[in-house]
Amino acid sequence: MRIGCQINTWGKMDLPSILPEVKEAGYEGFEAAMPKIQEYMDDAKAFGEMIGKYGLVLSSVYVPGKWHIREEREKDLANCRKAAEFASALGCKQLIVGGSTMKPEDDEKAVLAETAMRYNEIGRIGKEYGLEVCVHPHAHPGATVASPAQIAEIMDTTDPELVFLCPDVGGHVVKGGGDAVEIHRVYADRIKYVHFKDIGADGEWRLLGEGITDYPTIVRLLRESGYDGWIIAEEECKPAIEKYGALECARRNCNYIRQLIS
Repeated sequence: MRIGCQINTWGKMDLPSILPEVKEAGYEGFEAAMPKIQEYMDDAKAFGEMIGKYGLVLSSVYVPGKWHIREEREKDLANCRKAAEFASALGCKQLIVGGSTMKPEDDEKAVLAETAMRYNEIGRIGKEYGLEVCVHPHAHPGATVASPAQIAEIMDTTDPELVFLCPDVGGHVVKGGGDAVEIHRVYADRIKYVHFKDIGADGEWRLLGEGITDYPTIVRLLRESGYDGWIIAEEECKPAIEKYGALECARRNCNYIRQLIS
């Protein structure tokens, strides 16, 4: 398994300022949301050379979208194709897509059906570029892919050869009402990429290892399923970042994961 991080830990810092700290914290690579690296996406070679100076690689690109809104389809698919071309050129194996947000008046069943169709389309684009498209559940008001029922519906209605799962294990899976361990048992064959983020019993974010998530069991289940991909540390614990700084939080999370998988 390889250890990477989500660069949102550093907030609004520019990427050249972040890279030395990503390396110093001990990570092999990082995942970036498409809006964060938009200015670099027309020149994958230059981007690769920039991050290569620090011995880092890009683990994947996260692409946001309004997947269930048909009027946004062409724009969203164009973004996914651009991200897939960029990610593939940099040697990534996965492309990550999130859920979107429903309005209170929306029909959830219809929203999920449209979302599943869009994910299948994105999965076909990913396949063209040799990428596995992974759905990242994200719990927020109006979320389309957050609860166990929503995740099950998406997994049941998408092509298992085109659409995979990226659980935000101790974070959004739990906030969505799910079980961080059980999701690895149920979807072992669909999990191709994982985010680690810890959460306390009070529902607030914690540094890895300081919350309630049973990461030793999760790592055991990943090994039993033959998982050998990325583990991405994603930090949103604002009190910890304010107390220790982004670099120290990133370092602590990396060390925790390294101990887990050693």
